[in-house]
Amino acid sequence: MGLQNIGPILICFGTVSAVSSIAIGCISRHIKRFAFMAAGATFNGGLLIVLWLWRPVKQDVPNFYVVSACMGLCDAIWQTQTYTLFGILFSHKQEAAFASYRMFHAGGCAVAFGYSYFLCVQTKVYILAGSLVVSLALYTIIEMKVQLQSQHIGDIVAL
Repeated sequence: MGLQNIGPILICFGTVSAVSSIAIGCISRHIKRFAFMAAGATFNGGLLIVLWLWRPVKQDVPNFYVVSACMGLCDAIWQTQTYTLFGILFSHKQEAAFASYRMFHAGGCAVAFGYSYFLCVQTKVYILAGSLVVSLALYTIIEMKVQLQSQHIGDIVAL
């Protein structure tokens, strides 16, 4: 497709991510964080399957935009819900928590960009799928601990 199409595809990603973040923020009062994360995991897993199976050709230009938009939606879910969780977990040290999060996020991006030149797309999809599974397992543990703590505090307040 050429370098001239990278910009518009990234604009599509950013636009969908921004609009989705606003929409998620508006409806997050009515839907629990775990439901968003489960939906994001399902959607992201499906997208990884599409990337694993898809063999792009020059005539697939619309598909590049669709995949980019879907990645933008997944990014919006992960970013908004992660920030929400960090705000709850680290309410007493938010600056340090968000700074650490951004540092590790940037480090992960640097590693991914570093190995992207040397690995084929299929291997990168496997790495993303493995990261998704590990992240969701750890998130589930944290979410369960948060729920248990909030129930325990609710029991104390009820007394």
